[in-house]
Amino acid sequence: MSVINVKYRYTKALLKASKEYMVEVSRLVFTNQVHCRFFVGALLTGPEMRIALFTRGCGAFSEPINIYANPVRYMQVLSWFMHTELRYLGYNTYYEAPTSIENLSLWLTKANSTTEADMVQTSVLSIIYNSIAGFGCTTWVMAVRGLKQ
Repeated sequence: MSVINVKYRYTKALLKASKEYMVEVSRLVFTNQVHCRFFVGALLTGPEMRIALFTRGCGAFSEPINIYANPVRYMQVLSWFMHTELRYLGYNTYYEAPTSIENLSLWLTKANSTTEADMVQTSVLSIIYNSIAGFGCTTWVMAVRGLKQ
């Protein structure tokens, strides 16, 4: 759902490695979870905590929060990660993955055809990418297989 990466001391090299790790985790999440619109994580390097927020197009890290100078804020952040609803972690709770790919099919038109008679029934093997738009068009990229004829 989300990741908190902990390094027990602060160095620039450890902070850089922690940020790179968080970027890799966000790529993994977006590749494997098509229903995730954004990804939230946290980095703790020594006394500094940063919040990471990634979308499918970009990412950002917050200014550091000193956990020793502001322990209340630190506990609020940890509590939020533990108890928040899925929609606040970026998951589209209205999306439901198909329970069986046998029931999911599409009718596609053959290449260079203009008539409905040339439509072919296909079965959806998996949903590769799901783009949730704030406005306008939503995009789905699916792997499909046509029926043998």
